[in-house]
Amino acid sequence: QVCTWLPTLALVHYMLMQVSSDKRTLNMYCHNILADAWVNLNADGGNTFYSGIPPALLDPRKRWDKAFRSALECAPDIICFQEVGMAEVRALWCSQLARSYILVGHVENAETSAREPNGVLVLLRRGIVDPCYCHRSVQLAGTTGASLVRCRLQALPYEVLVVNCHLDWGELGCQQGLQLKDIIDEECRERSLAVVWCGDFNACPDSPLMEALRT
Repeated sequence: QVCTWLPTLALVHYMLMQVSSDKRTLNMYCHNILADAWVNLNADGGNTFYSGIPPALLDPRKRWDKAFRSALECAPDIICFQEVGMAEVRALWCSQLARSYILVGHVENAETSAREPNGVLVLLRRGIVDPCYCHRSVQLAGTTGASLVRCRLQALPYEVLVVNCHLDWGELGCQQGLQLKDIIDEECRERSLAVVWCGDFNACPDSPLMEALRT
């Protein structure tokens, strides 16, 4: 497993991950694309929460264009986006990504203080991932949406369970992560699966959640 963090716009990061097995490789791309609903939470163009950041970097169209082009250039098999609001969904459907990838169920957070719904989204590469996939959406602690997609890739001899989440900070996020772990375990008890868990965990490597997942 090889993980590389690369900065984008100095505001968000994406992770390109290669998971290898028996000389077969699954290319994953994970990116919190920063929903415009959060940038403009106070309808001030991001001045409240992103003071000091050049306004050009907060322009949604420029940000989306850079994020979507970056994903396309990496040509991953599967993409996991977090902070996808209604505005981002509209932009995605009008982008080249929608021609190259299947957009799998947008799972919104049950609760949000933003001005429009937002959540997580999984994209499956056309011609690489079997379009006969199974999608499950869940709400963690009744507030935060997560997506589980069970699918097959032409190059791999086994089913893959792709999990995409955006957890809250602190103790609540830890509870959400442990709840999601139980859901993943439940899926794996029913069938043999290779699990790839992606997302924005809002947790440090030494946090209680990460410690629990390692054990």
